[in-house]
Amino acid sequence: AYDFLLLRAESGEASQELADWWTRFQDVDAATQQQMCDALGKPAGQNKRKRPRRRKPHSAGQSAGDS
Repeated sequence: AYDFLLLRAESGEASQELADWWTRFQDVDAATQQQMCDALGKPAGQNKRKRPRRRKPHSAGQSAGDS
């Protein structure tokens, strides 16, 4: 996948900055890799608050005890 990313960056289909990031990532120690990952921030979707589920309204002709 890395080699394919480099080829895509070379052809302009992918970001050269991304290819450079992965190249550097491979050449540094584990602590620096962790710092690089932490600098990216949270993945998309984790910053969103979860909304409570909406309850379906009861039918007009039914009460809670009717089945």
